[in-house]
Amino acid sequence: MPMMPYPTIIPQYIPTPAPAPAPAPAPQAEAAPKVAPVTIDVSGIVEKAIAATMEKFAAAFDKKVEAFVASLPMEIPMPTPVAAPAPAPAPAPAPVTVEVPVAVKSPRAADIAALEENLFAEEEAIFEKLTAMTEKLDVFNEGLSKLYAAYLELTANQDEVDRLLKSNNSNQAKVVRDQQAVQIKLASILQDQIKVNKEQLVLAQQQLALSDAQKAVTDAQKAMEEKQRLVTDNQATIGEAMTKIVQDQKEIISAQNTVIAGNKKNVDAQAEITDRQAETLALQKEALNAQKQLLREQKATTQKYVGKKKAAEADAVAEDAAPAPVETAEAPAEEAAAPAEEA
Repeated sequence: MPMMPYPTIIPQYIPTPAPAPAPAPAPQAEAAPKVAPVTIDVSGIVEKAIAATMEKFAAAFDKKVEAFVASLPMEIPMPTPVAAPAPAPAPAPAPVTVEVPVAVKSPRAADIAALEENLFAEEEAIFEKLTAMTEKLDVFNEGLSKLYAAYLELTANQDEVDRLLKSNNSNQAKVVRDQQAVQIKLASILQDQIKVNKEQLVLAQQQLALSDAQKAVTDAQKAMEEKQRLVTDNQATIGEAMTKIVQDQKEIISAQNTVIAGNKKNVDAQAEITDRQAETLALQKEALNAQKQLLREQKATTQKYVGKKKAAEADAVAEDAAPAPVETAEAPAEEAAAPAEEA
């Protein structure tokens, strides 16, 4: 079987048409957010898809070649480009018998015969190797034929690939239109989300203010409870003080009663003292009256004594007066009369 050339794979690139412009969105009743149209170039995506597809085909082809090569023997003698092997094994040549007249046995003739036998054996071995090589080449050519058929099958699948690429392009255009519609909806949703976030922020601020007010009320309640506790403690202290005051008042009343009783005794004693003082004054008055009477009597006595003295002096002048003893006796009488008059 003739040896077929190795097929060359040439990747074919089919340019994809530009995506059709997306239809304008229908006007909405409410003012929808304006979103700039997004233009997506899918040529790079298509090229990548084509390259990926061709890489998959090449990888599949390489796997088939590697599997075929792996199934072959490890050592394959390749034919020389000048002499191509015969398609069929040639019949082994018949041995040639040469009759050599030998008169005398010589060692050279024996060596030549041995060489001829070795040559015949080597020729047979070479023919056997050529036969095996031809069989292996037939198997190799058969594998190449299968590979070429697979290549033709891959080439036939190129139309299907083109159709899939065109369908992919239309799908890409539809995806772009859907993406634009989704972006418009997302923009509207984002606006609504912004409004909701603002409302949530206001609500959070109100809740924070309410929390602060509740905290202030709680603090005021705590302060009121503290004041109430202090008032309760003060009331308890005041109650104890009032109890002590009542006890002290009882003691004071008891002491006052004791004092009143003592005062009554003192009044009675004072009345008795007054009575005694009145009696004493009466006695003093009687004594004073008695003293006055005594003074009057002393005065009368003194006057009598003075009269007698004067009479005696007159008599003394007349007789033989001796005034010295008489003067010494009169002096004490006058001194005693003076305090009596003063009293």
